[in-house]
Amino acid sequence: KKNREEVKDEEEEKNQKIRRKRGGEEVEKEKNEKTYLRHLSRRITKATACSHILAFPSSPTAASPGLFQAT
Repeated sequence: KKNREEVKDEEEEKNQKIRRKRGGEEVEKEKNEKTYLRHLSRRITKATACSHILAFPSSPTAASPGLFQAT
């Protein structure tokens, strides 16, 4: 039969392992969210650039301003 101290130590070890595991998962999740946000902001930037070209055809960023010139 194990004494109380040993049992306590084992419990603590288990809890630490669980905590470590959870912590790792949290970190992973956070990393994924950060990369996803970065990905999203890139997409938004691209979309903004495109709509900018359509909204301001006279701007030098437009590929062929001749097509959009108002008469």
